[in-house]
Amino acid sequence: MTDKLGSASANAVDICRHLLALWKSRLDSEIRFQERGARPNFTKFLAVHGLCAHTYRVGEQALAMYETGMVMETFPLLRLSYESALTAHWIAQNVDGSEAVLNNDVLSRRAAAGTLSKAHSEILRSGAQDFPGADKELIQTSSQAQVRNFEQLCQDLEPGGADAYAYYRLMSWYSHPTARIIDSYLQPTEDMQDLASLRLEPEKLDVNTWVHFLAFALVWAARSLDFLDADRTHRSELRKAARDLGIPEVLKLSEKARQRTAKAEQARRRASWKGPKQDK
Repeated sequence: MTDKLGSASANAVDICRHLLALWKSRLDSEIRFQERGARPNFTKFLAVHGLCAHTYRVGEQALAMYETGMVMETFPLLRLSYESALTAHWIAQNVDGSEAVLNNDVLSRRAAAGTLSKAHSEILRSGAQDFPGADKELIQTSSQAQVRNFEQLCQDLEPGGADAYAYYRLMSWYSHPTARIIDSYLQPTEDMQDLASLRLEPEKLDVNTWVHFLAFALVWAARSLDFLDADRTHRSELRKAARDLGIPEVLKLSEKARQRTAKAEQARRRASWKGPKQDK
């Protein structure tokens, strides 16, 4: 998935700055939506655009924190940027990925309504009865499992798979109240056998390694929108950034994922086909 991670030939911070500037150059400009060889799916375009925009908005704040030395504090933002980028990349190539995202929102609303119904507060319980969107019907899709489980979504991408998810798990290690977080605020003795002191600030982590993952996310997020941009506005710039970082510019759907979604699309077409019109 990554060929030259941490390579001195790629200044990830400069690449992040350049990609952020490219993204902002889209401000107030139109994007001509186009899907080659597929039925136009405007829901897909909106989903990809929203996740790409969020990757960049969150990523800009993450970069600012990196540049002040706040590496550990950046992990929740880094993980969100990375997950949003890969999800957008996956949706852009998937015939029913955006529908699965919409379904997941309905399921989340239903779960929220169920939680509210068990609350001690009468105000919260009353809110469960009219929770917006919880009663919407689910859309038929072959990709619900991938949206519900990020590991399965990563398995749909090549190269990606286990490696893509492993990086996500490492980011998660620093994004939850784990023992790793606790240990970061402890100073052990030189022989690592005892506690020397307590820290008020966490131990320093390598900025160079992790800022690369932010650059990866910015490339893959923007590339997902490029799939649907008829003008391919920044394709050459994105390809160059990918080369400099030593990563593939595109994480393609795996053969297994293509077969699954193709089968689902074929079933959808059959279900919607009404046959030839009959003369009366």
